[in-house]
Amino acid sequence: MNREAFDILVSRLEDLGAPYSLPSDWVLCTDLDIFRDVPTITARRRWLCKAKKEANRKGRNVASDLSRLRKLTTAPATGEHQEELNKQVNAKHDERGVCLLIVAQLEK
Repeated sequence: MNREAFDILVSRLEDLGAPYSLPSDWVLCTDLDIFRDVPTITARRRWLCKAKKEANRKGRNVASDLSRLRKLTTAPATGEHQEELNKQVNAKHDERGVCLLIVAQLEK
């Protein structure tokens, strides 16, 4: 299996819910079209294991980025920050931005 096929396999696993929920290995090894050219179940399971590890690594990177962002959003606000927040919340032209700010505040 070449690198391009491996990347496709990893992205397919992510689409299926990796690293949090995936069907059993047997189902993945027999149902995924990317394994069509891999002759044995043993080889398929070996590639599947490598792809799961890669999907887990990517998942951890995303989680660490979110934790860094959460640290920034929970920092104590100064008067300057509060003024900027008020400007953004009171802006009438972007309702989506207001929703995102409210959700960010709720996550705290």
